[in-house]
Amino acid sequence: MSWTTANEWIAAMNTANYLGYSDWRLPATLQPDPSCRTQSGGDSFGYNCTGSEMGHLFYDELGGVASYSISMTHNDSHDLFSIVQPAPYWSGTSYVPLSSSAWRFGFGDGLQATSRKSDAYNIRAWAVRPGDSAFEAPVVPLPGAVWLLGSALGVLGLAGRRGWQGG
Repeated sequence: MSWTTANEWIAAMNTANYLGYSDWRLPATLQPDPSCRTQSGGDSFGYNCTGSEMGHLFYDELGGVASYSISMTHNDSHDLFSIVQPAPYWSGTSYVPLSSSAWRFGFGDGLQATSRKSDAYNIRAWAVRPGDSAFEAPVVPLPGAVWLLGSALGVLGLAGRRGWQGG
């Protein structure tokens, strides 16, 4: 989808209060980002860009390797993101020197680059919200987690008291 379509999709999610939230957005791209291999005129692009949200996910959290698809080189955390395609994903960050372009990050090779906002071929969008990345404090529904843990322990205790009769 184009960058404009991606932003319209995000706006529709927020209007619909999707999953009970109205603070969805596209991931951010840090500029300048000193972690990037290539620096030019205040722009940071290329490989090993871990300052952006998508770069941090690809390299630091999922164990991606520069120039290789995330589907080929990853750690066990990749299983949590099994729907991730080895394709580029839009960033919500416009490319300042050229307003008709925006940043994108490629899960096909770990490349941070720009594309024209009108480009729609094989560029995807990924909705995120506060707490979805390691850059912000995670949102954890603690009361629900405690209830779930307590009920699981109760079932295990009951099974242990009666003796497990698995077959």
